[in-house]
Parts: sequence; structure tokens; C-alpha cells
Amino acid sequence: MAKDREIACEYYINEGNCKKGHKGIFKKTCQVCKDYRMKRGNQPKRKDLRQEKTIKWLNNPKNFI
Repeated sequence: MAKDREIACEYYINEGNCKKGHKGIFKKTCQVCKDYRMKRGNQPKRKDLRQEKTIKWLNNPKNFI
């Protein structure tokens, strides 16, 4: 199963640069980096619509029948 970390790491500077000395390639190395820390205050690029729909359905299942 893939790790989808859509929020940038706090150590990520730009493409090819990382404060920890790793290859700063966000879509490859930053997704599996052990030192990953989510940058505070950032939002993911896309919402998890599956989770939102599940919560909406649990609150009022009559709307989905």
C-alpha cells in the first residue's frame, strides 16, 4: 500500500534540496522518508472525499437510500 503524503515535509526546501541531506524529490523520496514531518498549517492538495461521504452517510443514512 502506498503512503500518500500530500502535505510537504517541514525539511523539504525545493525540488532536489532537503535539510536532512536526502534527495529532495517529493513524489519519490519524501513519500517514504523516515524523517517525514508534516508542515504545520498546510493543507493537502485534494480532500479525502471518501472519508467526507462516509461521515455524511453515518450522520443521516436516509439521504443515500
